[in-house]
Amino acid sequence: MTTTVPALGTFGVFEDTGAGLGSLAVADVDCQPRAFTPAGGQLRDRTDISFDLSAPADVTVRVYNVSGRVERVLSRDRAMAPGRNTIVWDGRDDDADVVASGLYVVVVSVAGAQAEKVVAVVR
Repeated sequence: MTTTVPALGTFGVFEDTGAGLGSLAVADVDCQPRAFTPAGGQLRDRTDISFDLSAPADVTVRVYNVSGRVERVLSRDRAMAPGRNTIVWDGRDDDADVVASGLYVVVVSVAGAQAEKVVAVVR
């Protein structure tokens, strides 16, 4: 903020934290490990999906196959705090079946903003 002060005196600056200042953002989506084996094997059996939120928000996390079909909804409008958050995906679909080998897109959505990351399932 910039302003001109035409006279000497005491001034104060106030912030209304209830007002929507800036937009809500989700950033730095990461999946570790990027390749995993849900049915067991030499790789880890799950992936940790982590992301940063700029403010408290209701978060939806979906996993899509390469055809664009939703395989799993990991979180639907779940309230989360600002900062780093993590959700685990065990490589199963919404019917609790292990998904096929291949690439999957993890999409984290927050109030119209979204970020995504690709993971690989190896069976």
